[in-house]
Amino acid sequence: MAKSAAERVGKSAGQQLLSILLVGVVPVLVSLAMVWAAFQFVLKVPVWQDAMKILHHKSAAASQSTTGSKTASTGTQTEIVKLKTQLATLQTKESSLTSKLSNDAAAMAKLQGENKNLHHQLSQQLSKESQAQTEASVLQGMDPSAAAQVMAKLPLSAAAAVIAVMQSSESGPILGQMPPATASKLLTLASKVQFPASGSATGAGTANSVNTTNGSGTASGNATGSGSGNSIG
Repeated sequence: MAKSAAERVGKSAGQQLLSILLVGVVPVLVSLAMVWAAFQFVLKVPVWQDAMKILHHKSAAASQSTTGSKTASTGTQTEIVKLKTQLATLQTKESSLTSKLSNDAAAMAKLQGENKNLHHQLSQQLSKESQAQTEASVLQGMDPSAAAQVMAKLPLSAAAAVIAVMQSSESGPILGQMPPATASKLLTLASKVQFPASGSATGAGTANSVNTTNGSGTASGNATGSGSGNSIG
Protein backbone atom coordinates (compact mmCIF):
# COMPACT_ATOMS: atom_id res chain seq x y z
CA MET A 1 0.00 0.00 0.00
CA ALA A 2 2.81 2.35 0.86
CA LYS A 3 4.41 1.54 -2.45
CA SER A 4 1.24 2.39 -4.34
CA ALA A 5 0.98 5.72 -2.50
CA ALA A 6 4.55 6.60 -3.44
CA GLU A 7 3.94 5.69 -7.03
CA ARG A 8 0.87 7.87 -7.08
CA VAL A 9 2.83 10.81 -5.61
CA GLY A 10 5.56 10.35 -8.24
CA LYS A 11 3.09 10.22 -11.08
CA SER A 12 1.34 13.31 -9.72
CA ALA A 13 4.63 15.29 -9.61
CA GLY A 14 5.51 14.21 -13.14
CA GLN A 15 2.14 15.22 -14.41
CA GLN A 16 2.47 18.64 -12.73
CA LEU A 17 5.89 19.22 -14.32
CA LEU A 18 4.61 18.20 -17.71
CA SER A 19 1.63 20.51 -17.27
CA ILE A 20 3.96 23.43 -16.43
CA LEU A 21 6.06 22.76 -19.52
CA LEU A 22 3.04 22.49 -21.77
CA VAL A 23 1.32 25.53 -20.31
CA GLY A 24 4.31 27.84 -19.63
CA VAL A 25 7.35 26.94 -21.73
CA VAL A 26 5.93 25.51 -24.93
CA PRO A 27 3.66 28.50 -25.69
CA VAL A 28 6.63 30.85 -25.16
CA LEU A 29 8.80 28.83 -27.53
CA VAL A 30 6.01 28.73 -30.09
CA SER A 31 5.54 32.49 -29.78
CA LEU A 32 9.26 33.10 -30.28
CA ALA A 33 9.30 30.84 -33.29
CA MET A 34 6.34 32.68 -34.81
CA VAL A 35 7.97 36.07 -34.18
CA TRP A 36 11.23 34.87 -35.74
CA ALA A 37 9.37 33.48 -38.75
CA ALA A 38 7.47 36.73 -39.14
CA PHE A 39 10.68 38.80 -39.14
CA GLN A 40 12.62 36.34 -41.27
CA PHE A 41 10.11 35.57 -44.00
CA VAL A 42 7.36 38.19 -43.87
CA LEU A 43 9.28 41.37 -42.97
CA LYS A 44 12.48 40.09 -44.62
CA VAL A 45 14.56 40.98 -41.56
CA PRO A 46 17.60 38.65 -41.41
CA VAL A 47 17.28 37.88 -37.72
CA TRP A 48 19.28 34.69 -37.94
CA GLN A 49 22.06 36.25 -40.01
CA ASP A 50 22.24 39.22 -37.62
CA ALA A 51 22.44 36.91 -34.64
CA MET A 52 25.24 34.94 -36.32
CA LYS A 53 27.09 38.18 -37.16
CA ILE A 54 26.80 39.34 -33.57
CA LEU A 55 28.14 36.03 -32.32
CA HIS A 56 30.95 36.11 -34.91
CA HIS A 57 31.81 39.70 -33.99
CA LYS A 58 32.02 38.82 -30.32
CA SER A 59 34.21 35.83 -31.15
CA ALA A 60 36.50 37.98 -33.34
CA ALA A 61 36.66 40.67 -30.67
CA ALA A 62 37.61 38.09 -28.08
CA SER A 63 40.28 36.70 -30.44
CA GLN A 64 41.67 40.18 -31.14
CA SER A 65 41.69 40.92 -27.43
CA THR A 66 43.68 37.76 -26.79
CA THR A 67 46.07 38.54 -29.65
CA GLY A 68 46.43 42.13 -28.43
CA SER A 69 47.19 40.91 -24.94
CA LYS A 70 49.85 38.56 -26.29
CA THR A 71 51.35 41.35 -28.43
CA ALA A 72 51.34 43.75 -25.50
CA SER A 73 52.98 41.11 -23.32
CA THR A 74 55.67 40.51 -25.95
CA GLY A 75 56.24 44.26 -26.32
CA THR A 76 56.56 44.64 -22.56
CA GLN A 77 59.11 41.84 -22.37
CA THR A 78 61.10 43.41 -25.22
CA GLU A 79 61.06 46.76 -23.43
CA ILE A 80 62.21 45.10 -20.20
CA VAL A 81 65.13 43.45 -22.02
CA LYS A 82 66.02 46.79 -23.61
CA LEU A 83 65.94 48.57 -20.26
CA LYS A 84 68.09 45.86 -18.68
CA THR A 85 70.65 46.29 -21.47
CA GLN A 86 70.69 50.05 -20.98
CA LEU A 87 71.08 49.58 -17.23
CA ALA A 88 74.04 47.24 -17.74
CA THR A 89 75.65 49.78 -20.09
CA LEU A 90 75.17 52.58 -17.57
CA GLN A 91 76.61 50.44 -14.79
CA THR A 92 79.68 49.72 -16.94
CA LYS A 93 80.12 53.44 -17.65
CA GLU A 94 79.71 54.21 -13.95
CA SER A 95 82.40 51.67 -13.06
CA SER A 96 84.74 53.13 -15.70
CA LEU A 97 84.14 56.69 -14.47
CA THR A 98 84.67 55.63 -10.86
CA SER A 99 87.98 54.00 -11.80
CA LYS A 100 89.03 57.09 -13.76
CA LEU A 101 88.07 59.33 -10.85
CA SER A 102 90.15 57.20 -8.51
CA ASN A 103 93.15 57.39 -10.86
CA ASP A 104 92.72 61.15 -11.21
CA ALA A 105 92.56 61.53 -7.44
CA ALA A 106 95.77 59.51 -7.07
CA ALA A 107 97.48 61.60 -9.76
CA MET A 108 96.30 64.80 -8.07
CA ALA A 109 97.63 63.61 -4.71
CA LYS A 110 100.98 62.84 -6.36
CA LEU A 111 101.11 66.28 -7.97
CA GLN A 112 100.23 67.93 -4.67
CA GLY A 113 103.08 66.04 -3.01
CA GLU A 114 105.50 67.10 -5.74
CA ASN A 115 104.27 70.67 -5.47
CA LYS A 116 104.82 70.60 -1.73
CA ASN A 117 108.36 69.33 -2.22
CA LEU A 118 109.05 72.05 -4.79
CA HIS A 119 107.76 74.70 -2.41
CA HIS A 120 110.02 73.29 0.29
CA GLN A 121 113.02 73.35 -2.04
CA LEU A 122 112.16 76.87 -3.14
CA SER A 123 111.93 77.97 0.48
CA GLN A 124 115.33 76.46 1.17
CA GLN A 125 116.85 78.13 -1.89
CA LEU A 126 115.39 81.49 -0.91
CA SER A 127 116.76 81.04 2.60
CA LYS A 128 120.22 80.19 1.23
CA GLU A 129 120.09 83.15 -1.15
CA SER A 130 119.04 85.49 1.66
CA GLN A 131 121.89 84.23 3.83
CA ALA A 132 124.36 84.57 0.95
CA GLN A 133 123.16 88.13 0.27
CA THR A 134 123.66 89.01 3.94
CA GLU A 135 127.18 87.55 4.02
CA ALA A 136 128.06 89.23 0.71
CA SER A 137 126.97 92.63 2.02
CA VAL A 138 129.22 92.15 5.06
CA LEU A 139 132.23 91.09 2.95
CA GLN A 140 131.76 94.00 0.55
CA GLY A 141 132.37 96.43 3.41
CA MET A 142 135.61 94.73 4.43
CA ASP A 143 139.16 94.89 3.12
CA PRO A 144 139.65 92.26 0.35
CA SER A 145 142.35 90.50 2.36
CA ALA A 146 140.20 90.31 5.48
CA ALA A 147 137.17 89.30 3.42
CA ALA A 148 139.23 86.49 1.85
CA GLN A 149 140.17 85.22 5.32
CA VAL A 150 136.51 85.25 6.39
CA MET A 151 135.41 83.48 3.20
CA ALA A 152 138.14 80.88 3.71
CA LYS A 153 136.45 79.85 6.96
CA LEU A 154 133.10 79.24 5.22
CA PRO A 155 132.11 75.87 3.75
CA LEU A 156 132.83 75.68 0.02
CA SER A 157 129.09 75.61 -0.84
CA ALA A 158 128.38 78.68 1.30
CA ALA A 159 131.41 80.55 -0.08
CA ALA A 160 130.37 79.67 -3.64
CA ALA A 161 126.86 80.98 -2.91
CA VAL A 162 128.34 84.27 -1.68
CA ILE A 163 130.44 84.56 -4.86
CA ALA A 164 127.32 83.78 -6.93
CA VAL A 165 125.34 86.73 -5.55
CA MET A 166 128.23 89.22 -5.85
CA GLN A 167 129.16 91.24 -8.91
CA SER A 168 132.47 90.44 -10.56
CA SER A 169 133.84 93.81 -9.46
CA GLU A 170 133.03 92.86 -5.89
CA SER A 171 134.18 89.25 -5.83
CA GLY A 172 137.32 89.74 -7.97
CA PRO A 173 139.45 91.57 -5.37
CA ILE A 174 138.49 89.03 -2.69
CA LEU A 175 139.29 86.02 -4.89
CA GLY A 176 142.57 87.69 -5.84
CA GLN A 177 143.66 87.32 -2.22
CA MET A 178 143.02 83.57 -2.25
CA PRO A 179 145.13 80.71 -3.66
CA PRO A 180 144.50 80.19 -7.40
CA ALA A 181 143.28 76.61 -6.89
CA THR A 182 140.82 77.66 -4.20
CA ALA A 183 139.61 80.66 -6.20
CA SER A 184 139.15 78.48 -9.30
CA LYS A 185 137.20 75.87 -7.33
CA LEU A 186 134.94 78.54 -5.81
CA LEU A 187 134.27 80.09 -9.21
CA THR A 188 133.45 76.69 -10.69
CA LEU A 189 131.01 75.98 -7.88
CA ALA A 190 129.56 79.49 -8.10
CA SER A 191 128.86 79.03 -11.81
CA LYS A 192 126.58 76.12 -10.92
CA VAL A 193 124.68 77.93 -8.17
CA GLN A 194 121.18 79.04 -9.16
CA PHE A 195 118.78 81.02 -7.04
CA PRO A 196 115.07 81.65 -7.80
CA ALA A 197 115.52 85.42 -7.67
CA SER A 198 118.64 85.78 -9.83
CA GLY A 199 118.09 82.71 -12.01
CA SER A 200 121.84 82.02 -12.38
CA ALA A 201 125.10 82.81 -10.62
CA THR A 202 126.31 86.36 -11.18
CA GLY A 203 129.87 85.69 -10.09
CA ALA A 204 130.36 82.85 -12.58
CA GLY A 205 131.16 85.23 -15.40
CA THR A 206 134.32 86.37 -13.60
CA ALA A 207 135.87 82.93 -13.32
CA ASN A 208 138.43 83.20 -16.12
CA SER A 209 139.33 86.84 -15.55
CA VAL A 210 139.81 86.49 -11.80
CA ASN A 211 141.70 83.23 -12.12
CA THR A 212 144.02 84.74 -14.73
CA THR A 213 144.62 87.82 -12.63
CA ASN A 214 145.28 85.68 -9.59
CA GLY A 215 147.71 83.54 -11.50
CA SER A 216 149.87 86.59 -12.35
CA GLY A 217 149.28 88.49 -9.10
CA THR A 218 151.84 90.23 -6.90
CA ALA A 219 154.01 88.45 -4.41
CA SER A 220 152.27 89.99 -1.47
CA GLY A 221 148.90 88.91 -2.80
CA ASN A 222 150.01 85.32 -3.22
CA ALA A 223 151.52 85.33 0.23
CA THR A 224 148.32 86.54 1.74
CA GLY A 225 146.37 84.04 -0.32
CA SER A 226 148.55 81.23 0.90
CA GLY A 227 147.83 82.14 4.46
CA SER A 228 144.09 82.09 3.86
CA GLY A 229 144.38 78.94 1.80
CA ASN A 230 145.75 77.13 4.79
CA SER A 231 142.71 78.27 6.77
CA ILE A 232 140.31 76.78 4.16
CA GLY A 233 142.19 73.52 4.13
